[in-house]
Amino acid sequence: FISILLFTSPAFGQEVERLSLEQALEVAYARNPRMVAARQEVEAAKGRWIQAGAYPNPELSINSTEISEGIRGGSTVGDDSIELSQQIDVLRKIPVRAQAAQLNYQTAQHHLNRIWGEAVFDVTETYNELLLSTQRVGVAREALELARRLLDQVQLKYNAGEVLRNELLRAQIEVAKAENAMLELQNQAAVGTSRLNILLGRDPQIPLSPADQLTYQAKDFDSQRLLSQALAQRPDLKATGTALQAQERQLQLALRSVLEDPTLSVIGTRERGEVGTETV
Repeated sequence: FISILLFTSPAFGQEVERLSLEQALEVAYARNPRMVAARQEVEAAKGRWIQAGAYPNPELSINSTEISEGIRGGSTVGDDSIELSQQIDVLRKIPVRAQAAQLNYQTAQHHLNRIWGEAVFDVTETYNELLLSTQRVGVAREALELARRLLDQVQLKYNAGEVLRNELLRAQIEVAKAENAMLELQNQAAVGTSRLNILLGRDPQIPLSPADQLTYQAKDFDSQRLLSQALAQRPDLKATGTALQAQERQLQLALRSVLEDPTLSVIGTRERGEVGTETV
């Protein structure tokens, strides 16, 4: 009776990293792909907010012209002009546009908080599953060692003619079952390790081991208190509220944009003339 057991082991030269749940959450906050994208969106929304509140720059133009009245005893005349223009926000479009951009920035922040809450849940769940799988592997390893010891004893008794062959086959079957259970649990732990590494924004093949221990803590849950906290603190509800307010500001801006902003201009001119001698 032949049984085969495959053991997964860390890559050559790599040490198994022991990671606590707190450390895993710190890594996830900095490197989780969804968190990285959400923080980039927050920074982009902040930039749009700053740009939306900026007033247009004034425009300055300078013109100079010369007219020659002839090359024989003529004269050259011309004029210079300078113009300074500034667009006037009479209908206060810029403050409304800035308010809408600020609300969009707050919405991005609420989305970031929502994604972080989801990341905390995913990392915690995956970490605990990996921790449970790791401890199950330890129990399965002990069971395998016991099954192998029992097989050795039965083998000795069978060789001495003290037990029948079916007893030996039964012991071999128990060893095979223990080996298969061991292999399955090791595969589950390997999958859990890959999932946790992905959530942490790392290479799925990096070996790691949970450093925490499973503990039981009794919790007294008050459904009404949890409901009130959820309604007051859920970032997705806050994001929806600020997004609606931003849409209202956009509507106000669209109504005010029907009329164009006037432009205030200040123009200065100077005429000049010069009577010269005959030149070619």
